[in-house]
Amino acid sequence: MRTTNKGIELPVQGMETRDMDELVRDILPEAMNDDLMSVARAAGMQAALDIMLALGGSTIYVPSAEDFQRRLRDAQIRGEYEGGARVREISRRYGLTERTVYKVLRRQPDRNP
Repeated sequence: MRTTNKGIELPVQGMETRDMDELVRDILPEAMNDDLMSVARAAGMQAALDIMLALGGSTIYVPSAEDFQRRLRDAQIRGEYEGGARVREISRRYGLTERTVYKVLRRQPDRNP
């Protein structure tokens, strides 16, 4: 690993002493695909490089915020039901129909999309 002046660790071996900041600024963005650049813009270049090293070549799914919130809500509904709450109470608390609450309870928790 080489570290730039900005503290970014690069998985680069056998490089000449070179301005690593220039590498990060000019070369790396051109070599990165759009998805990895999106990660770099959202979380930083180091996070993008870490993800590349850990998951490079993999296809991953990142849920939308709405999907993530639904999963959290559904887990709370299951927990409340298992804790003894009635479907009618749960439906009122979450602004859902009783039928929707029953669907949530029948569905297995999402592990993957």
